[in-house]
Amino acid sequence: MGTAFNLMFLGIIYFIFVLVKPKMALFWMKKPDKLWGIAISAALFMGGMVLYGEYLQSQKIDTPTVQADEIPTVTEKVTK
Repeated sequence: MGTAFNLMFLGIIYFIFVLVKPKMALFWMKKPDKLWGIAISAALFMGGMVLYGEYLQSQKIDTPTVQADEIPTVTEKVTK
């Protein structure tokens, strides 16, 4: 779970960094564009969300189920 939050946090920090200084964030490109930086940060954030979703599914929290006998029913006829 910690990895998922770290990846989401990295995506948010990288997004802010790209908006402020795109040339430093995308140092390997000859002409850095903010769109590529936003795409990379979105991919990092979405990857973190996917990891967090997988973590939640692996927990398999059992929710209580309602049996048919426990459901309240109305036995009297309602008239106005």
